[in-house]
Amino acid sequence: MQRFLMVAPHYQGQPTTTAALQLSALLFPRPGNMRSMEWAWIDFNGAVLTIASGEMKRRKYG
Repeated sequence: MQRFLMVAPHYQGQPTTTAALQLSALLFPRPGNMRSMEWAWIDFNGAVLTIASGEMKRRKYG
C-alpha cells in the first residue's frame, strides 16, 4: 500500500483518475460510490467521509 501511495502521483493519466486512485487506497469505497461521490459527503474539519445509506449497495426493503 505504501509503495502504491508513493508512485501514484507519478501516474501519467488524467488528474481525476490519479485523485480517485489515491482516495480509493485511503478510503476503500465501493467503485460505484467512488464514481458518484459528492462533496457534501466529506467533512474536511472532522476528516470523515459519510456515505448516505441510500447510496450504499445494501438496500432496506419493506
